Amino acid sequence: MTRTIILALATAVAADGCKSVECGDGTIEREGKCAPADDMVSSANCGPFTVLQGDKCVPMFPPTECDPSTTSPTVDPATGVTTCIGTGGGGCSAPFACPAPAAGKQTICGQIYDFQDMSTFADTGATGAKCGSGATSGPCSIGIKAFDAISFAMNPQTATELVHGPV
Repeated sequence: MTRTIILALATAVAADGCKSVECGDGTIEREGKCAPADDMVSSANCGPFTVLQGDKCVPMFPPTECDPSTTSPTVDPATGVTTCIGTGGGGCSAPFACPAPAAGKQTICGQIYDFQDMSTFADTGATGAKCGSGATSGPCSIGIKAFDAISFAMNPQTATELVHGPV
């Protein structure tokens, strides 16, 4: 009787300590079977700009770092991609983003040039900051008027201005 109990106990301990699947290097256990560690089981495993390494999704690229003095990060909610948008902090020669217009409006951005010598049209000491009110020189003193193109082409002197606003 004692021998039967010891044999049953030894069998139970041996069964608990045994592993049913031993996987080699480069493989992992999936559902009781060894599978390649980098085998993608479905296209939904990893999101955009990530790859499967082992059994984890990791970024394909290092994280985006924006220069805080001249840009601010904007994350696209659909893709998760970070884009650095210029803030104009780099002076007049630095590139900058042109913001999306409000409904029914237009946004015009860019650098103004003197067509005779292709020099930039800028006020002395310009910093690239947005125009303030009451400017009397440089690009901030320029106004923009909108006209109906056909009316203006027929007679610019009598064409009616559609909209007038600050630059």
